[in-house]
Amino acid sequence: MDHRPPSSVRIWPGRTIGSPSGFPKRSGGSCRRSVRIWSGSSASLGSADPAAAPHLAASAQEVAALLRAAGLPGAQVVTAAGGRPAVLGHRPGPPGVPTVLLYAHHDVQPPGDAADWDSGPFEPAERDGRLYGRGSCDDKAGIAVHLAALRAHGDRLPVGVTVLVEGEEEIGSPTVADLLAAHAD
Repeated sequence: MDHRPPSSVRIWPGRTIGSPSGFPKRSGGSCRRSVRIWSGSSASLGSADPAAAPHLAASAQEVAALLRAAGLPGAQVVTAAGGRPAVLGHRPGPPGVPTVLLYAHHDVQPPGDAADWDSGPFEPAERDGRLYGRGSCDDKAGIAVHLAALRAHGDRLPVGVTVLVEGEEEIGSPTVADLLAAHAD
């Protein structure tokens, strides 16, 4: 297993990783799909500019669809007043068990100068078993890990699970407290 710092997402073709029951490696495709969506909310991208809104909305819709497919049928896009789209999904566990919160964010930093990239920043590229693309590690990989865990457990979650994937972490999460207060249940 590779223990280097996570500068990219490790792809494990044809193998399972993780748990004794097997941790199906189906996350690479989910990560690739989400990396393809420009989802910048960084101030240097002009996220206050209405041009950023459709990209963030598309990214949130993709995340919601991925969570629904992974076993959270009620996953939906939500926003707080003035905020960018986030995704919330929940599935209760067996009676008497706690609920855990899984967090990630779908917004990414700007790609910077195209000359600094060996491939397009929003076109995932696998090189030497690693996936490269803007946001593939921070934080599309976090989404992929949550999806893999949900898929690995299938219908047998040992705990209740709530997933929050916000869309404004890269600009300091200015409305996440309001979002959480509005959806505290």
